[in-house]
Amino acid sequence: MYDTCMSEVKILDYIQDHFRSRAMDLIMLGFTNFGVIFMGMVFAYALLYYDDRLRVILCLGAATVLKVLITDLLMKPFSDRDRPFVKTGREPVGRKPQDQSFPSGHTSGSFAILTAWYLMGMPYIPVLAVTAFCISVSRMYLYVHWPTDVLAGYAVGILSGWLAYVIVF
Repeated sequence: MYDTCMSEVKILDYIQDHFRSRAMDLIMLGFTNFGVIFMGMVFAYALLYYDDRLRVILCLGAATVLKVLITDLLMKPFSDRDRPFVKTGREPVGRKPQDQSFPSGHTSGSFAILTAWYLMGMPYIPVLAVTAFCISVSRMYLYVHWPTDVLAGYAVGILSGWLAYVIVF
């Protein structure tokens, strides 16, 4: 019936059936939309508070560029994987993305920044980690990504952040 494993559908439906509420919709939309702001705040913080600004910004920028290259230019165009709401007919919360589902760009982006930030020994790792994790969970809650899209997003993000650190430092 679906291109994806039925257990993934069950996970997403469980989230919808047991956690869905107006308040959670707003919270999860906030986390999803916070992703771009999250990255901007990290860059701004680095610009304001670190002496080695150039290296920090280069590392964060490289992590972002690598995430875009891997996720948006290499993987998504060739994945041919529809989003959950397309396959199941269940309405997503919020807007309906038009691109392919695999992997989660929000997840890979937030974890690329988190990983680079961590490897550079920067502060506030627990806050950034919880935020990145909540962004990734929001993508499943909103019914716009499969669980394996999010798992792949973790992998791509961690790889992008690590590669950026290795290149810059």
